[in-house]
Amino acid sequence: MITSWEVLILMFGVLLSILAMSAEGKHNVIIKGCPQGCLSCSSYNGCVTCKPQYYLLLYRSGMKHIGICTHACPVGYYPTRGHDIGRCLKCHVDNCDICYERMFCAKCNPGFYSHRGKCYEKCPDGMYEEKQTGDCKPTTDCEVAEWNDWGPCMREGKTCGRKWGEKIRTRDVTVFPTKQGLPCPGLLEAQKCKVNPRFCPEPTEAPDKDTDKGDSKKKKKDKRRRKRKRKRKGKSNSRTKVSNDRDNKRTSTRRNKDKSRDRTMSSLIS
Repeated sequence: MITSWEVLILMFGVLLSILAMSAEGKHNVIIKGCPQGCLSCSSYNGCVTCKPQYYLLLYRSGMKHIGICTHACPVGYYPTRGHDIGRCLKCHVDNCDICYERMFCAKCNPGFYSHRGKCYEKCPDGMYEEKQTGDCKPTTDCEVAEWNDWGPCMREGKTCGRKWGEKIRTRDVTVFPTKQGLPCPGLLEAQKCKVNPRFCPEPTEAPDKDTDKGDSKKKKKDKRRRKRKRKRKGKSNSRTKVSNDRDNKRTSTRRNKDKSRDRTMSSLIS
C-alpha cells in the first residue's frame, strides 16, 4: 500500500519534470533572427507570435505544427483578430473558396453556387444559378398591371367610313421575370367593334413650315427679278425714243436743206 510520503515524493517528481520542460521550451524561443512578420519564433515550431499587421497561420508538418506570419489568409482560411494576435482559421464549409466565418462561405469554388453561407452544386428549389456572380438567386415570375382603357374603334387608321373595325387595349409589365420564372402573359388585346358609319373626308396634309418658308423666299426673289426686268425695259424704251427723235430731227433738217438748195437753183436758172 502506498503511503502518503510516497505520494508526496511522486508529485514532487512530476512537478520537477514539468518545470524542466517549461525551462527547455523557454530556451527554445528566439527573439532575434525570426522570419519576416514574426514577433517571436521557435526553431522547432516557426513563428509563435506575429506583428500587429500580420496573421498567424498554422499548418501541420508530420507530428508538429509550423507557424508562419502572413498579410492575407490563403484560400480556404478566413482572418480573425483577437486581443493579442490575429490568426488565419480554416473554413469548415465544403467547396468554399473565400469565407467570412468558420461556417459561412462568401465565395464558392468554380462549379458551385453560394446560398446563405453554404456551397451548392445545384441551387435549392425556387432558385436559379447565376453564373456571373456564383450565387443562387430567387426565381421571380412575371407580373403585369391592370388593362388600360380601350382605344377608339378603327379600321385602316380611320374611325369612320366602315362598318366593322377593331379596338385594342394594352397593359404594362410591373415585374420582369428572371431565369426559370414564368413568362409574361399577353400585353395586347384586340376586339371587333362597329365603326362610325358617317362619311370620312380625305385627310389633308398639313402645310410644311419649311416648304412655306422656301416658297415665300422664292416669291420674293421672283418679284425682285420682275422689278429689275421692268426697270431695264423702261430704260431701253427711253433710249429708243431718244434715238428715234434724234433720227427724225436729222431727217427733217436734211429735207429742209434740200428744199432750200432747190429754191436757190431755180432762182438762178430763171
